[in-house]
Amino acid sequence: MKGFLFAIAVIVISAHATFAFEMDAADQTFVVSSGGSNEIKISVNSATDDKITLDLIDETPWMTLNTSQLDIKKGQSMETLLYVSPYSTTSPGVYKVTVAGESLITNEKKLKDIFISVTRGEGVEVEKIEVSGNLEPLGNAVIKYYVKNLGSVALKDVTVISTIRSPSGVFAESQDAIDLAPEERGIIEKFYTLDSQQEAADYTVMAEVYQGEKLLDRFEQGFTIPKKTIIRQEMDQKTSLFRKEYQVTVTNHGNDVSDSTVITGSVGSFESYFYTGTPPTSVEDNVYIWDIRGLKPGETSVIMYAIDLTPFYLFIAASILTIWLFFFKMRIVRIKKFIMQKKLIEEGEEFTVGLELANKTGDTVEEVTVKDLVPLIFEVKDTEGPKPAKRKTAAGTELVWHTKNLNNHEVRIFTYKIIPTFGVQGRVSIPRAQAFYGKKDKETHIISGFATIGIDPHEEDPDKRKLHHHVKRHVERLRKAVKRK
Repeated sequence: MKGFLFAIAVIVISAHATFAFEMDAADQTFVVSSGGSNEIKISVNSATDDKITLDLIDETPWMTLNTSQLDIKKGQSMETLLYVSPYSTTSPGVYKVTVAGESLITNEKKLKDIFISVTRGEGVEVEKIEVSGNLEPLGNAVIKYYVKNLGSVALKDVTVISTIRSPSGVFAESQDAIDLAPEERGIIEKFYTLDSQQEAADYTVMAEVYQGEKLLDRFEQGFTIPKKTIIRQEMDQKTSLFRKEYQVTVTNHGNDVSDSTVITGSVGSFESYFYTGTPPTSVEDNVYIWDIRGLKPGETSVIMYAIDLTPFYLFIAASILTIWLFFFKMRIVRIKKFIMQKKLIEEGEEFTVGLELANKTGDTVEEVTVKDLVPLIFEVKDTEGPKPAKRKTAAGTELVWHTKNLNNHEVRIFTYKIIPTFGVQGRVSIPRAQAFYGKKDKETHIISGFATIGIDPHEEDPDKRKLHHHVKRHVERLRKAVKRK
């Protein structure tokens, strides 16, 4: 009898040990859409106090348990959650995962198979953002937004709002509408020109997808604009007849201080004597070198220089003119007219007119003709020396001298007297004299300056002026007396 009871006890204890805990789920197959999520309840109960560890077998990255161990009391039922969140790119289908439980007390193991049916979800997602281009100041950025319709229904007027930010603020914003067929991937491409001195920093591109006012997805991508020196040169050249001007403008459009910017200009050995402008840093083999250092972002440096050959050509022109004047203009026969007396012009007064003829040609002149004109208000009277030929004209008396064999540097003087027919107050300019020489086909004609006869009354000596006045009054009285007789 005792043996029978012991056997029954062993069987009961074994039964309890064999079925110490149980695992179960509300259903064996669960449905979730791609891009969506679901929670699956796993219930665990035990006939004894126990510690149950939980794990997943053949799971995917989008399957997780909310706990890995349960401390369970005898007769108690506890729940754990299996989270399933298939990606929007997860292919539709049935996925199997096994929940494995093991007792730390009895080492008992249990397995529970769960099937998850993934269906095609609804919605739109930004798959990725690509940033390319020349990412530096004055460069460009090309940004592509890849947007996909996850559902089986066509979507219209999907709005993609993009914002590009730097640490200092918003760089650019855009808003684009796009229509997407079922499962269609759309690409929105945007081009941006980067500014001069574009900030060197890490930038963030944020894309948000809306349908109406509903936010469907948000995606973020970063890119970097590094520190860089961007040097631009502008050459302005102005050329005149004998002068060349150069202006080189150097600007740092980058976002970093420049180390060294070298500007060169070719200046010949001869031209270097006529160089003016910004002094070069160095000169090598007729190449002027300017080394600009420490140019800050946005800073401009201007180099100005000129090659001015004007003084050289002026010197050449002056030399040629001097030679020409000396050998041609200055080497001539010169004539000068002058009055030998300085006195008042009164009736009956005599004035001697002189004509000076000088040979500066460097050679003997065979024949020279000298002409002068005496106005009608004067009578002509010969003096000693060469006598002129006289001819009356409407303007006065023309006097002509012919002289031969005038040697180089020889000077000849011709004189004659003129007598005013009435008095004149002040000064009177009389006509200029002329000279002609050379062959008929190449005859040279020269003219003297004006000669002035007479003086202003106030220039005469007061005592002499009184005497002239007294004599004049006396002569007038005599004339009147003669007329009365």
